[in-house]
Amino acid sequence: MSFEGVYRLRRHLEGLAGEHEGRSLHCCPSAYDPRDYQYLKLDTIGDSEVKKIDYRRQLPAVFDQGLRGSCVACASTWTVKAWQEIKNGDYPPDGFSAAFVYTLCKQQDGMPNEEGTQPRVAMKVMQKSGVCPEDVMPYSTLSDLPAPKVPDVPDEAWGVAQPYRIGNYAQLCATSDLRREQTLGAMRKALENEGPFLIALLVCENFRPDRDNRLPLPQGPVRGGHAVGIAGDIPEEGCLILRNSWGSSWGDQGYAYLPYEWLTSRGMYGWDVFEAWTATDAVSTRPADRIIITPGANYMTVDGSRVSLAHPVTASRNDTLVMSIYDLAENMGYQITLAGKKLILTRLG
Repeated sequence: MSFEGVYRLRRHLEGLAGEHEGRSLHCCPSAYDPRDYQYLKLDTIGDSEVKKIDYRRQLPAVFDQGLRGSCVACASTWTVKAWQEIKNGDYPPDGFSAAFVYTLCKQQDGMPNEEGTQPRVAMKVMQKSGVCPEDVMPYSTLSDLPAPKVPDVPDEAWGVAQPYRIGNYAQLCATSDLRREQTLGAMRKALENEGPFLIALLVCENFRPDRDNRLPLPQGPVRGGHAVGIAGDIPEEGCLILRNSWGSSWGDQGYAYLPYEWLTSRGMYGWDVFEAWTATDAVSTRPADRIIITPGANYMTVDGSRVSLAHPVTASRNDTLVMSIYDLAENMGYQITLAGKKLILTRLG
């Protein structure tokens, strides 16, 4: 289920033009990895109350990605990382380089000859390499090139990017989710504890804000995948504040309002919001209290919620259950690392 859903969506998006009203749509679903941190399982995350959160005044002007399929890099740098460094008082005068993040993504995402990239790859780039200031590697170095070409990274960029790394990252929802009852709660906690985050969604032909700048639920043919930032929550209106990268002339100064129903809406190819990620400094996971494993199932029940598995649980002739150690270890509070031909399980926390 986990691999199949991602594969099916990716194959479908590859067959599309990847364009909507003159804008490039090239956000690709991230490959499934059972080792990804799940935000709600981080034991340093406290409860959050339902309240209005609005970070728009604490963010720079909305960026315009132009004709390139760089939405993932733009949401990562101009929303997630921008807010972090504005809060820390260390935001560069010209902002951060989406061209730097996008170029490194294309070196690592396994799709060097395709436009666009995957959200997890961008989060990993910002964790390992950081992001350099815009004036070191201007966006024009990318936008002036024809797709899918990317520029060379200046030698100077590597060193100045290192101080601007994120501590870690965690998943708020995924293509492989079986259910979404806890997704809104996870997003509210992330907004309160971590700040703005990134989501990836499907754009259909009706993707445009209405007169109240609300985005209607998707209808019509899918045009492509798109990454945006989430900059707040307005409970009384039943919506999240979406921050696009199509310039200030789109929506309400570059923003729109995303109804909560988007999070649980799904079509032929899966969830309309197919994944979301937050930067975080929390890395310790909370072990599950109760795990139920059923032979033949492609999920297990963890503290009352279904969690999809990389491979179905099988039973041998002597009734021994066989399942992926990654799936089980993650929910028992262990991190798995590969050392040569050995697997090392390390207790988290």
